[in-house]
Amino acid sequence: MNGICANQKGFSLVEVLVAMTLGLLVLAGVSQTFVVQQRVYDVQDEVNVAIQTGRAIIDCIANDLIMAGYHPQRASDFDDPLVSSHTGIVYIKSDLNENGVLDADDERVGYYFSPNNKVMLRYTIQKAGWDYLADNIENFEVRLLDKDGNVAASNDEVRIAEVKVVTRTPNPDPRYKANGGYRTFTFETKVAPPNVGLPAI
Repeated sequence: MNGICANQKGFSLVEVLVAMTLGLLVLAGVSQTFVVQQRVYDVQDEVNVAIQTGRAIIDCIANDLIMAGYHPQRASDFDDPLVSSHTGIVYIKSDLNENGVLDADDERVGYYFSPNNKVMLRYTIQKAGWDYLADNIENFEVRLLDKDGNVAASNDEVRIAEVKVVTRTPNPDPRYKANGGYRTFTFETKVAPPNVGLPAI
């Protein structure tokens, strides 16, 4: 029995060190892969937030714009159903409940971009003020065009609303060099409200 045990040899110190080194290299590779995958996941998550925000804003504005000027009774207070005092703000009027008066919450709405705070705000009659709509907005532009696609000289000539929204990721990525580390996404739409330009009766 002792002779059998005496012939058995264990691992040498060199073999143990080589095995430990290989194990550490494999562990380092797995850890690095995990870190990279987590980083990709975080970036993709922020990109998704920016894209969803842009799509939601464009859809919300387009839904209000398409109804601009809707007033079955052709009341005179529906003059200028689309008004934009500058490129970052637009007001929209529509008689959604068909009573001839602008009295419901969504019958007179406005959208405003605050460049200092990077937020979009929405105005409604009942709130009588601006409510938060979305943040991480890099830019918002509204151009009111005439029937030929040129910038309308007056509110009477407005037939098309061209909207542009630029969103950004919530947090900067130090590995992304452009725009201070913020990834930006641009969303555009043109809406030709069918009721804009109809005369009052």
